[in-house]
Amino acid sequence: MKKQQRSKNGRSSLPQRPQEHVYSDLGVRKFCELFTDPWFIAREESKSDYGVDIVIEALTDNGKNPTNIRSHAQVKASTKKPNADGSYSYSVPFSNLNYLLNNPNSLYVFYSVKEDRLLYCTAESAYKAYRDTKNVTIHFTEVLNQQTVKNIHSQTMATSMSVRDLLLSPNRRMIINPDHFVYST
Repeated sequence: MKKQQRSKNGRSSLPQRPQEHVYSDLGVRKFCELFTDPWFIAREESKSDYGVDIVIEALTDNGKNPTNIRSHAQVKASTKKPNADGSYSYSVPFSNLNYLLNNPNSLYVFYSVKEDRLLYCTAESAYKAYRDTKNVTIHFTEVLNQQTVKNIHSQTMATSMSVRDLLLSPNRRMIINPDHFVYST
């Protein structure tokens, strides 16, 4: 049996934290600083992550009421330079996009370490631009700031309330086929 090597201070050597993890953690913290009262509660997804880093829950009445209206976010971080037009691009597996699309108003977020700024792209926008089913290049052009967080809140609330109204409508009928279901009124 091989002896475990010890460092000079007598402790076993420890794993090294990759710089990508440092950047990713920083991006998540920056995101959580923006998605806060009075618009959202941000919760990091820590167990069995399949592509969602943070779940945001919309608040109402100036932050007094949680709604259980939620969106999912995947955060990417990098030190790479922007594209010629000032945007950033990041490739993800198509399966990740498909996963995020299962929840309305899901977001991809990009943290530019060098510029110390967050940009985002909705999963729906990324879907409209994909070309193949292996990888999807997400194009980040929209800056995340307090105004865009407020707009995301409004969009999230409107989408979820529309779905709720549709599901609770007494005049709805459900059509089921082997691939999916559609509610219509």
